[in-house]
Amino acid sequence: MRQRLEADRKRLGELQELLPRLYEDYAFKRIQEDFYDKMAVMYTTEQKDLMRQIAETEKRLSETANEKIDLRMLLTGLRKFTDVGELTPEIVNMLIKRIEVHNSERIDGHLKVKVDVYFTAVGLLDLPTEDEIQALMAEMQQPQTKHEKPAASA
Repeated sequence: MRQRLEADRKRLGELQELLPRLYEDYAFKRIQEDFYDKMAVMYTTEQKDLMRQIAETEKRLSETANEKIDLRMLLTGLRKFTDVGELTPEIVNMLIKRIEVHNSERIDGHLKVKVDVYFTAVGLLDLPTEDEIQALMAEMQQPQTKHEKPAASA
């Protein structure tokens, strides 16, 4: 990604030199107007595209760097707080990026509130619900009749 960024920056610099030269050639009648118009549009379009690509690549590189920093912070925090007796503000600030509390819902006569915890570097963990865990456990406890081979007799 960095090599592509450097190549794009180099080409952008070349275009920034070519456009004034192109105009100068047109002004001194070294090139025809239709050729100037065609080349000016082509260079300007390429310049705009490169500027957009450079901005996007720089943004992605910045995000990648931030993710690496967040991951290092998370790993440092996990190593530091392996035996936690209580949740302190220091632990929360190191391990959790943000907490979203949603509107409450009444389900089966109980008021339930969904809370999303976004951890540093890993974001929102998609943990299964209690019903999903129970269904998975039931599925695991059922005998596997289709794939089981009969026991060999000795």
